[in-house]
Amino acid sequence: MSLKMEDYNILGSIIDSSFANSSINSKGYYVKVKWAGTKSDDNDENQLNEMLEIYFSHVVNFNPRHGMDQQKKELDRISVQMLNDKLNEVKKEFRDLSGKSLVTKLFKEVDHPLEDISLNPSLYRVIYKKSLLVEIK
Repeated sequence: MSLKMEDYNILGSIIDSSFANSSINSKGYYVKVKWAGTKSDDNDENQLNEMLEIYFSHVVNFNPRHGMDQQKKELDRISVQMLNDKLNEVKKEFRDLSGKSLVTKLFKEVDHPLEDISLNPSLYRVIYKKSLLVEIK
């Protein structure tokens, strides 16, 4: 699908969270969508496809006594669900506003390293991040 200028405007207004549109939900999860550039089509190098990045972030207190692996697995599950929910929300809103379907394909799932905020022996406070790069077809 080749986006027209009107489609860019609609999609841009949907993913804009700079005014009156919060990116943080009631549980403190941060989910944001942004433009991520273009990529050559697999079948045609002259055809460029737009990319969106859907980004998840959450401040987490890991308790080393409970095992970080189990807590991280749960965050992996939650983050993938939240990222997919956000993508579906964007697609639905785009369809409602434009009357067209937004067709996407997962390009890459990115696991970011945990970012330490504070470190003490009884509690690790980190920022957990994950993102999806999706291609607009």
